[in-house]
Amino acid sequence: MVAERIGRTAPSIYLHFPDKSSLMWAVCQRDFGESEGHMIAATEGIEDPIERLSAMALAYLEWAAANPEQYRILFMTDRSARGGVASLADLATTPGFALLIDNLRDGTDAGALIDVDPLVLALNVWAAVHGAASLLVAQPAMGWPEPAVWWASLQAQVLDGIRVRPSS
Repeated sequence: MVAERIGRTAPSIYLHFPDKSSLMWAVCQRDFGESEGHMIAATEGIEDPIERLSAMALAYLEWAAANPEQYRILFMTDRSARGGVASLADLATTPGFALLIDNLRDGTDAGALIDVDPLVLALNVWAAVHGAASLLVAQPAMGWPEPAVWWASLQAQVLDGIRVRPSS
């Protein structure tokens, strides 16, 4: 299919990629930027850090549901040997994750979120959102709630837990 799209023979593709997995990873890396773009577009013009995080998380879920194969390759397989993320330091610099950290830092700086290491906050928020996205992708026939409905529930239980609460 890839060979047809680029007007080449299938064997010629492997002059540039050692195996099918490497080819798939290269194709999906382009989609990595698309997923970040989807999150950026969803957060445009939103000043409130909690609302921005919420819009970003929902965009992540929606992108995963709409792009299950790309999501599976990007986020549900170990790509560390092929130039993928190999450590938490690497993860913190990836486009979507860096965006999440920046948004969490904005929330903390604004006094809306608890003052905890932004990487730790990002890991916790991502674990919840990624967990839901992975379930949507891995078990699509399960009858999961729509992403917006599921995120509303997750937000109430996860994101709201890191909000700063007014003193009593």
